[in-house]
Amino acid sequence: MNQRRRPNHNPRSPLFGLAETDFRDLLPIVKKRIIRLLAQVSEKSYRRGVHHGVECRDVITRDVPTWRSGPLNRSPQIDSPLSLPSVEMLFREYGTELHNLGFDDPRVKRSRPRRRPA
Repeated sequence: MNQRRRPNHNPRSPLFGLAETDFRDLLPIVKKRIIRLLAQVSEKSYRRGVHHGVECRDVITRDVPTWRSGPLNRSPQIDSPLSLPSVEMLFREYGTELHNLGFDDPRVKRSRPRRRPA
């Protein structure tokens, strides 16, 4: 029996938009590597955030608790009312590395190679 996908609908969850079955078919070694990648990207981003917090402490224009608990599909700026999609921010910061690992920016339309006539 085919189990239905149940996407996470909570925009404050890092699992937003993902279904429970999205990664079940991956090999255990691939899952382990993805977890390591996510952990390292998260740690790097956390450290960047602390660094920016120290530098921007006098120019913070947002209510920090509200800002911190906002939807994770957006990457708001602490010193401005502007925000970017979080996927865009991820690829701005780590796009080359992610591309080298085979993860391409899903927002960029890539043309498929044309088949040559036989």
